[in-house]
Amino acid sequence: MIDWIADKGHLRIGNLDREAIPRWYQVSLGWKAAPFIVLMACYSLLTWHVYKKVQPGNSDFIIYYTAARLTSAGEVHSLYDFKIQEKYQRKILREIDSPITFQDGLLPYNHPPFEILWFLPIAGLTYRIAFLVWSLVNLGCFLTGVFVLLRSCKGEGFHRYRETFMGTMAFLPVLVTLLQGQDTAMVFLFLCLAFRGLKNNQDYRAGMWISLCLQRFQFLPTILLLLLCKKRSKVLVGFAAGLLSLGLISLALLGISGLAGYMGLIREMVHWIDRYGISPAQMHCLRGQSLALWQHQFPTLATVVTLTATFGLVAILLRAWKGEWDVRDPDFDLKFAFLVLVSVLVSPHVNFHDLSLLILPGVLIDAYLRHNPLVTNVDRWLARLVYWVAFPLMLATRPLSLVLPVKVDVIGLLAVAMILYLKIRQFSDLRREVQSTPLTKPL
Repeated sequence: MIDWIADKGHLRIGNLDREAIPRWYQVSLGWKAAPFIVLMACYSLLTWHVYKKVQPGNSDFIIYYTAARLTSAGEVHSLYDFKIQEKYQRKILREIDSPITFQDGLLPYNHPPFEILWFLPIAGLTYRIAFLVWSLVNLGCFLTGVFVLLRSCKGEGFHRYRETFMGTMAFLPVLVTLLQGQDTAMVFLFLCLAFRGLKNNQDYRAGMWISLCLQRFQFLPTILLLLLCKKRSKVLVGFAAGLLSLGLISLALLGISGLAGYMGLIREMVHWIDRYGISPAQMHCLRGQSLALWQHQFPTLATVVTLTATFGLVAILLRAWKGEWDVRDPDFDLKFAFLVLVSVLVSPHVNFHDLSLLILPGVLIDAYLRHNPLVTNVDRWLARLVYWVAFPLMLATRPLSLVLPVKVDVIGLLAVAMILYLKIRQFSDLRREVQSTPLTKPL
């Protein structure tokens, strides 16, 4: 019979301390640093090669810089007028002596109006300086988000911060986010802060942080559906308050006609295929995989398969969250990791840099494996195997997609999602079995 004690909602089996993990799992930092150093050397070469293309304005950052320059010049009411955007973007490219010509003549700003506020402080800088400043902001967002997550996971020492920061920088989508000057790092930070708010029972604050993720609103429907099903009214009220505030800011910036123009742009973007840099078949999600297979021959089948897979995955997510909402439950972190993973997979618009959001479930799963006494050595070996298989597959996604209509990273993430679901159910059943065992005083 298993001897156990309950301590503030956490289980400890017999005399097993949660830090008493196998010695092979506590390998030295020197051993771990070796592949990291090699990988960073490869990334440095890649960065140098890509920077030659980024420097003349061939990156996503130019859409934000164009919008910021347009807004600072007093033409914010024309923010979604593509002719005005094109005028300012051409001017910026001339200023940096760039020969770049974008498809359709423009790489447009198509994000929510309120997001432009983040970029106004750098509108007065030259393009290259502004890009450097924004890259540093992105790096700060990633590192701060990881710090927040580790602080939310009890019992983390300095060595764990160091190793997790190294792992974050080794994740290729993070590097792509920095090189593209995208905004995914901010969404990552907002999700981390929302998770901390939920863990600390600060539901209103958590809802406010989630509302800031509206700058990438395609990831929110699944999260909001779960909160609604779990009747987290305070979180939803906080989200509604944030939504209202961001709506009023957008209205103040654009006026009614400007907001109407943005809503019209959203409706139009649904039908964009290989226009303005948007290619749905290249997306790293369920929709992207379906379109890669059947976009041209069987577009209806692609839609049906996408919807079926989406509803099925969401149903599995809701089943994984079945039971009482309890942030003290050791499985809460694992369920939240599953929520973020599913939100990425079912999103209709996921670029490669958006996969940097997976740092969040990665950190939570790693902490769970190290601190949960119900985790076995087999589980830890399985996690390592998944990492060492999934990482090369992610790197190979782009070259393989040029030959085969298969996105190995999406297939891999689906496999990880299924494994995670099964483990959530397994740990939940095992925990109930342990809790039903009569209490005995440990020797």
